[in-house]
Amino acid sequence: MVNGIDTTPQQAVASANERALKRFLALTVWDVEAEAVRRQRKSATGTTWVGLANLMRRQGYHVVGDLGIPAAASWAAHLGWLDAPGV
Repeated sequence: MVNGIDTTPQQAVASANERALKRFLALTVWDVEAEAVRRQRKSATGTTWVGLANLMRRQGYHVVGDLGIPAAASWAAHLGWLDAPGV
């Protein structure tokens, strides 16, 4: 159930992915760098966060959404922000 409406499991995942993607698109380069530092010490995904931060700095992007929806969605999926591929 999402917002009081019965949904299928696939619809619930899609809704959760949409919310997660919206949050991801709003991350600033500072947010990405902070996440990279935090995760780099704990897991290999920190290296991926560093890569995203470097890309954003080199290209002058201020928020993840500046990459464009397809690229940002790919990064979000790769970084585990989405429950299922194909948002």
